[in-house]
Amino acid sequence: MDERVHQQLVVITRVRRRVVRRRRVEQHVAHHRDDGARVRAGRQSRRRSSRRRRTAVPT
Repeated sequence: MDERVHQQLVVITRVRRRVVRRRRVEQHVAHHRDDGARVRAGRQSRRRSSRRRRTAVPT
């Protein structure tokens, strides 16, 4: 019984963590939607630069 109870607790904690992450992401996205085009442009430039760095590392 102890093992089963422990497993249940572990599963519950995992589910809670997932829910928290989802909520954080939703808040993050909503926050940026409210801002405007500047944030989107900044995101794109950052993504491109990060991609270039990644491609340069393996060589």
